[in-house]
Amino acid sequence: MKPIFTFIFLLSSFSAFAGDDKRAITVSGKCDLSVEPDRGAITFTVESLNKNIKKSTSETNKVGTSLIKALKGLKLKNAQVSTESYNVRKETQWENRKNIFKGYKSTMGVRIETSDIKKISKAIDVANDLKVTNIGQLNLFISNELNQKLAIDCLKIATKNAKQKASELLAGLDAKLGQVLEVVEGGGANSAPIPVPVMRFAKRANTMEMSDAAPAIQGKKQKYSKSVVFSFEIQ
Repeated sequence: MKPIFTFIFLLSSFSAFAGDDKRAITVSGKCDLSVEPDRGAITFTVESLNKNIKKSTSETNKVGTSLIKALKGLKLKNAQVSTESYNVRKETQWENRKNIFKGYKSTMGVRIETSDIKKISKAIDVANDLKVTNIGQLNLFISNELNQKLAIDCLKIATKNAKQKASELLAGLDAKLGQVLEVVEGGGANSAPIPVPVMRFAKRANTMEMSDAAPAIQGKKQKYSKSVVFSFEIQ
């Protein structure tokens, strides 16, 4: 990963600092990185509709438990499998000017998160085998661990070049860069998780059918930025 950085000098000035006789120069440096996301997550929703509430929940629990077991069995790198939601509600439909009871719909949301983005499509194959047709979007994002590393690396880059710029500004003025009087870290920013549509559904003969092969997953690079503002004493 090669960092791409730019330096935006929001303010380069000479001034008296904190009301004393010290002359100061204030500069701002910004670091921009282009980073591939290292985590992916997708949520599957298991559904069952039955006029008998016990049968509805029993079927959902059965398929949901099988799905969780199968997802864990994939042994994807740094995978986390969890139940995200569970809901049971009455299902009605407006017919002939009145609500007709259709049954009890029970739903279970099962989420898998992994750093093995290129192989996460295997999770879709598993869901397909279990006839789970409600598949959410795949979200690609930067993990907390990578985010912390990027923050440190980016601050080092921004700090080094802010100091370099301040020195260059003073080079032709018969002045030297002194001690740091103040430093402020600007707000870092990284792109929001990227949603990736992973499947289209077709309704045929009152059943939901999916294509046989899950799609190949390729992450798109995200932007990560940090900025710092330094005030240096001028000697």
